[in-house]
Order: sequence, then C-alpha cells, then structure tokens
Amino acid sequence: MRILPREDSLSQNASPKESRARVQPAPRRAERASGVLWIDDDPQFIARARLLAEQLLMHLHAAKNLEQALEIMALSGDSIQAAFLNIDRLNLDQLEARDAQRWLAGFRATPGTRRMPMAFLSTRDDLRTRVWAAHAGAQLFLKKPIDPTEFAQAIHQLVALRGAPNPRILILERDRVFLHTLCEYLHGHAVDVLVEDDATEILTHLQRSVPDAVLVDARMPGLNGLELCRVLRTMSRWQDLPVLIVGDDPGLGARLAAFQAGCDDFLTHQSDPAEILARVQTHIERARLMRQRADRDVLTGLLTRRAFLESLAARLSEVARNEQPLAFCLLDLDRFKRINDTHGHLAGDRVLARLGQLLQHRFRVEDLRARWGGEEVVVVMANEGIHSARMILERIRSEFAQLDFVGANGEVFRVSFSAGIAEFPAHGRDVESLFNSADRQLYAAKTAGRNCILRAPLIN
Repeated sequence: MRILPREDSLSQNASPKESRARVQPAPRRAERASGVLWIDDDPQFIARARLLAEQLLMHLHAAKNLEQALEIMALSGDSIQAAFLNIDRLNLDQLEARDAQRWLAGFRATPGTRRMPMAFLSTRDDLRTRVWAAHAGAQLFLKKPIDPTEFAQAIHQLVALRGAPNPRILILERDRVFLHTLCEYLHGHAVDVLVEDDATEILTHLQRSVPDAVLVDARMPGLNGLELCRVLRTMSRWQDLPVLIVGDDPGLGARLAAFQAGCDDFLTHQSDPAEILARVQTHIERARLMRQRADRDVLTGLLTRRAFLESLAARLSEVARNEQPLAFCLLDLDRFKRINDTHGHLAGDRVLARLGQLLQHRFRVEDLRARWGGEEVVVVMANEGIHSARMILERIRSEFAQLDFVGANGEVFRVSFSAGIAEFPAHGRDVESLFNSADRQLYAAKTAGRNCILRAPLIN
C-alpha cells in the first residue's frame, strides 16, 4: 500500500536538482525470450501453435498434462506469460460448474501460476462448455481451429494481463475510521492506495498518479462525489476511468443519483472491505481489457496513434517537470511496398507483426511504442538521451535485420528498417517539433542508403 498525502508527494516542494537526484531512470529489462505454455496432447495442433507463436517471437512450451505443465513452470519461471489449455480431453459431461474452480486448484497452487492468465481451447462451442470455462477461471475461450489473427489477439491480451501492475486506487474519503480499515485491507491484497484530502484538486491528483480507479465519498467537502463524477465524464481522457461512490444513505434515491451522475458503482460506509475490493477489481480488470483492445493495434500489438499521443502528453509533462531528457524515435521499414509486391501482403503483415513483438520485448514497460501509420513506428524513451537511445535502437536494428521471413512462394527474405531520433527539449518541447526533427533524420537515413539510424545534432 502507498498512502500518499499531498504533503508527502514527490515534486510538490522539491527543487529540480532534488527531483533529479530522487528520480532515477529504471534499469532496462533483460532481453529474455518470452513464452507461452500450451497444455495439449495433440502433436499436430501443438506444431501449428508453435509456428504461430514463433511468428510472434514467442517460445511455445508444450505439456501433455497438468503435471508436465507444473514441471515446465518450475524450470521456466516468469518467462512464461500465458497458458493455453485444450479442454477437449477432459470429461466435461461429468464435471459440474461448481467443481470447475477446484479442478484447477493444483495448477494454481504454485506461486508461478497463481496469476497466470489462461485461455481455454475447445471444438465445442455450446453454452454449457463456455459456462464451465468461465467458472474454471479462463480469461479467454477460443474455438478450435484457431485463426492466426485471433491467436495473435489472444497473446496480446493475455500478456497484457500478465504484465499488469498492481491495481492503483485513488481514494478521497472524509471518514478516517473507514479509510484506515479499508487501506489496511487493500494493503494486504497487493493494492496500491493513494489518499488525497482535497477533491477540488482532482485533476492534479489524476495527472500525477494516473490511477486505475477512483473511490470517492459522496459527501466529500469542496467537491462531492457526484459533482466529481460529472466533471470526469466531460473529459475524454477520464471518461472510461472507473469511479465508485461511497455514501451514507443506502436508499434507492441515493443510488439513482449516483448512477445518473455517471458513476460505475455505489457502495456504503457499511460495505465489507472484501466486497469493495471485489467490485473495484472487477471494474479495473474490465477497463484494462477494454483499453487493451481499444489502444492496441491488432497486427503489431503496439499502441495506436491516439493512445500514444495521450500517453506522450503525460510523459512530456513529467520530464519537463523533472528536467530530464526524452528520446523520440521514428522507425520506418525499408522498401516495404516492394516486400508486399514481391512476397505478398500476408508476408508483409508477418514482418510488421514480428517488428511489433520485437519492440514490445526489448524495452521497459514505461517506454512508449506505437504504430504511427502504415510501416512507420514511433518509440519514446523517457529519461534517455539521444546517444543512449541510438545505441539501444542499433541493437534492435541489427537483431531485426537477421530475422528470416517466408514469402508467398516459400522464398526466404530479410528486412531492415531505418530510424531518426530527436531529443526533448533540445529539438523541441511538443510532439510536432519532435516528430519533424526525427522525421528529417529518418529521411536522411533513407537517403544515406537505408538500414541505419541517424540522430539530430545537439547544439551546445
């Protein structure tokens, strides 16, 4: 739990020099192959799944049963991002829905699998099978045979769930006894809590903490919960943020007023903390899944341009406040039209998909990677200067240029990309300036022969 009253928050009273000393860039994540666990005993289906996984730069670990799956998990640890289970081998006719959760208890009992996102596979598509899968804890249900695009979407969705951070809840509450009890309970269930006293500063609180949900007292002084909710629903960035109202009056009138104001749920100060946590988690998980589907490009798994620009605004504000650099990188696949014309559009799609997967696995979680349009990709690294950013991209450029792709007629080919890099604030303080500067360097890289990375010059 992190209880952060405004007087204790970083950067409120710290000088720029103190902020730089206290906020250090996070170390880059080790470059390790991510994998998926496939629990099935059909060798042909496993072979097809392995090919699909390799196209997404994922290693597939195959297990014939749950016992083998546990052995693989013990050896591979947290490199496995998601699990796919073929339930056709199970005798579902003899397994009741109430037994479903107990059926996977052995698999979920180990630390590495406790939060493992799972997809169930079946040739059966009846309602009873789907109900059983839902009770057993499946995040996704996929009908066999699996379409490659559907498989890619499932991988992106499950990996996002696996890598999701602890839920972060912003609480504005006047009842100190209720607040203390709730925070203690949330702390014991791996929830990050941020407590604020002034509801009139809600926009500042949201900009600084970017919570997954807001829990607000209906009678909060200055700006009550209903007014706060109405304000948020008028702002595009916060329209989908789960807002839960906590009131003293459990009557129908109070609940109707809260829902008419746009809240997602209504609780009372007599609600049990376990119920509050369950409701909050449900809203957060649903919001994350909806955001994942809306904010991610289906083919590459990278952010869409809209989601990228929204996140970039927060990054620019943060680095400006802390007087830190930011690297803005624009990548473009070389001769991509020729690839589509020569090897087929499906081969071109595979090239884009593998580039997207490579960029997802070679950066920190907080780095932004987006498909700007067509074959153009943008990468933003906060707290990185232009020199270190170029070194990082050079390693990725070299790795990508060594990947083999297969064309429509079975021919093997390779692809390269070129890139241009600009730095905040040296080359601009807004998106347009940084993009134009990086684009000029990208054009120069293309002119210089492609398959290279150029950076904008720094002026002392």
